Amino acid sequence: MRWAKSKHLVVLALPEQNAVVIYHRFHGNAVIASKDTVKYLELFNSPQTEEFALEHGGSEQTQKLFSSSCFLVPEGTDERLQLKELNEARASRIANGSLVANLRFFSANCNFACSYCSVTHIDRAGYENLIAPTIRFPWKTAKQAVDAFLDLTKRHHHKVVTIRFFGGEPLLDWPTYRRVVEYVSAQTDRPEVDFYLNTNGALITSEIAAFLKTHNIKTIVSLDGVGEVNDRLRVTHNGRGTYAVVQKGIEELRVAGVDIHLNMTLTQQNTAEIHKMIDLCKKLGAKDVGIDDLCFVGNEVVELGTTTKRQADAIIDAWSYGRKIGIPVLGAWVGFRSFSDTALPLAYCAGNGEEVCVDHSGKVFPCYGIPCSIGELHNFDSCFVHPVYQTMALRMVGNIPHCEGCELEGPCGGGCAADAFAATETVTSISRDKCEMRKTITRELIQQWAIAQGGTL
Repeated sequence: MRWAKSKHLVVLALPEQNAVVIYHRFHGNAVIASKDTVKYLELFNSPQTEEFALEHGGSEQTQKLFSSSCFLVPEGTDERLQLKELNEARASRIANGSLVANLRFFSANCNFACSYCSVTHIDRAGYENLIAPTIRFPWKTAKQAVDAFLDLTKRHHHKVVTIRFFGGEPLLDWPTYRRVVEYVSAQTDRPEVDFYLNTNGALITSEIAAFLKTHNIKTIVSLDGVGEVNDRLRVTHNGRGTYAVVQKGIEELRVAGVDIHLNMTLTQQNTAEIHKMIDLCKKLGAKDVGIDDLCFVGNEVVELGTTTKRQADAIIDAWSYGRKIGIPVLGAWVGFRSFSDTALPLAYCAGNGEEVCVDHSGKVFPCYGIPCSIGELHNFDSCFVHPVYQTMALRMVGNIPHCEGCELEGPCGGGCAADAFAATETVTSISRDKCEMRKTITRELIQQWAIAQGGTL
């Protein structure tokens, strides 16, 4: 067999190390390479046998790594055609719902009135009436959602699935969601279920914290900074700050032994204060902190955002500071994710066909940030033939024309479909501002990663 260098490699120089980072535009798989290794790879600018390469200074180890990482491909391989074939295979699985392995409960009911709330602004845009302040999530609807979801995932032999309680504020519906956990846990003929809770933390009691611990529910608490920094935007309906009450909730989690994960939204108000937030995580013993940029919101809150460059600079600095003090800084802005299993193409997130979201009325959505219902629980299976769901499920690497040729085409996965919808009112496009931010951040973080790794191939 003869091998050729892939046409889809990206090379980033590391001047201080006299080396480069090489990765695949579709698959990622970054490696730090010396100039000698680069020369070895260049032997395959024209197709060569493995024996030829070994005779010219190569090694079996390097050859194996480069072929498994798709840096070297069999002569005549059309990698875009391969992506097309993978997407065609995926398309055949969409209509039966076999992609779905995640269920999200959500509503816009909340005890806070954060001015940048994405769900609130989606509702105000008039796409769907998501706000029902006096209505709680009925147990009947929640049970119907769980039954439909578990039946679907059992039919398609999923081994591990997730159920996420989301907001607004899910603890307003805690009696229902507690029953969901107990109901699912009592079943034996089901996949393994990982539970997640995204909460503002204000309603956490010792009883709730103990339940979260007992049932190993991963808990993510939203907090936008320390003290008055948080209180600039995260307020109650009467305008009062929320930091103190959230701290009480976090303390209940600590006492109960629940692992703490914090999440902050990046705005003009807290861009300069991220170090203090990371220090707080360290003090609390938090496992990590997520940083989100403002997502899928209308023009009325654009003034809360900050420039792409300032966001990128702040996130890069936060990531570096977190590494320094031992707190992982996470976020979807890391537009670089490797995947070695090329049996499936890569999407940006589970919202691309692998998750369904259910609201209190029983409406089903492909993503909580896409205000387009694809059906209702009473006709659950028909949701997967809805045009919006089908489009979302095929929003994959190789299927997004705006991404073709991008240096992060595969590792990024096209970015957030909800951001694209907010920017263009279609899920087949991209959000160009977010795209540029991810590229800026990724270039810098890859280089920082390489420096921290040390050594070359």
